[in-house]
Amino acid sequence: GNPIFDEKGKIERIIIASRDITETTKLKTELREIKKITNQYKQELDTFKSKNKVFEKLIYCSSKMERVVEQINKISNFSSTVLISGESGVGKEVIAQAIHQLGSRSNQPFLKLNCGAIPENLLESELFGYTQGSFTGADKNGKVGYFKKADQGILFLDEIGEMPLSLQVKLLRVLQEQEVIPIGSTTPIPINVQIVAATNKRLEKMVEEGTFRED
Repeated sequence: GNPIFDEKGKIERIIIASRDITETTKLKTELREIKKITNQYKQELDTFKSKNKVFEKLIYCSSKMERVVEQINKISNFSSTVLISGESGVGKEVIAQAIHQLGSRSNQPFLKLNCGAIPENLLESELFGYTQGSFTGADKNGKVGYFKKADQGILFLDEIGEMPLSLQVKLLRVLQEQEVIPIGSTTPIPINVQIVAATNKRLEKMVEEGTFRED
């Protein structure tokens, strides 16, 4: 409303401009819904694009491999621990990368650690990290382990059958409690990491022989 004054400064009249905003409000609501639907379509399209990029790397024609690809699609929707078994050279790492790229953690880290390529005494510090001055030769500033680096993402543990029993116990705690304790520390650090492991060994036989923990 705008007041109109006469020559003496008194209000002579008030001019009011009014309009029904029902239609405007309705249009705004419809616009918000359209934007929401557009974003959903965009996310679906991005998902299809990422899937196409993944499957461009996977070249196969057998029905067995088709079932493996179907499993990849199902597994990628969850954060369950995954074990990929197969002979050397069959592409276990490619499968692990596909699980990462197709899943909800695709924008988060994907780190790989070969359990058979690192000496036993160093493997623990690589996985769990350590605090300042926790042992002789340690970095004076401490070190962040792979579990912490891969937080919110996926840690691919290749050659899991080579992991010593002493570390398997600590890995079990990570899987159950979703926390790690660096070497030299007593304070657990909460993490959210999906573990994808791979091996070319028969773990069932190793369990029977007592060289790999069943749990």
